[in-house]
Amino acid sequence: MKLSCDPKSPNYSNLVMYAAVLQNGVRVHGVMDIDTEAGEMTLLDPSGKTEPKKVTTTDELTVLVTLPAVFEYGAQLNYLRTAHWLNACGKKQGDLGQLSTQVGVHIEECLEFLDQLNDLPGEDLAAVERLKVLAGAFKDGSKLVSFKNEERALDALCDTEVTANGVAYIAGWHKPRADAKVLAANDAKLVDGKPVLLPGGKIGKPEGWSAADLSDCV
Repeated sequence: MKLSCDPKSPNYSNLVMYAAVLQNGVRVHGVMDIDTEAGEMTLLDPSGKTEPKKVTTTDELTVLVTLPAVFEYGAQLNYLRTAHWLNACGKKQGDLGQLSTQVGVHIEECLEFLDQLNDLPGEDLAAVERLKVLAGAFKDGSKLVSFKNEERALDALCDTEVTANGVAYIAGWHKPRADAKVLAANDAKLVDGKPVLLPGGKIGKPEGWSAADLSDCV
């Protein structure tokens, strides 16, 4: 791997802000640029009294790139935007009926993904239809949700997000851009910060609203 802190270098990358250089597993400070395959790196003099020194070594050189805190912030931002939207729509934490509806919506969206898979056998299609009935029962409140173990339920919920990101990555889809577009489309359902309510309390879509265009994300 070649990496440089010098913006003029062809090996420069923003990754330098999150990178650490290890020499035989021990962190090396003051590295200006590095070529791990050639075993070369340029070291800065901490005192600034001498010019950077180029070093060649047969030791194992590794560049470790750590995930920046901004990634965690991005995940929180998606969650908080959704929470803000639900709050604006009058959804309250701890309301069993509203929780059941949201679980139904979640199952429904998973089934929408399954609907896009080709060549599902008949028995699988039958199972999907049964799950649609279950999702509908949760959504209309005729069935209330309860959890055997909330910690395991949360773990599974987080894993669905992780595996969804994995599917998008391997498929070559630009999910961060798609996430931003879908959240923006949801925000556009609010008029003056409030939802358009249909008879029965269902959240409607204001005049002129359109779903997110994800054509440039696939």
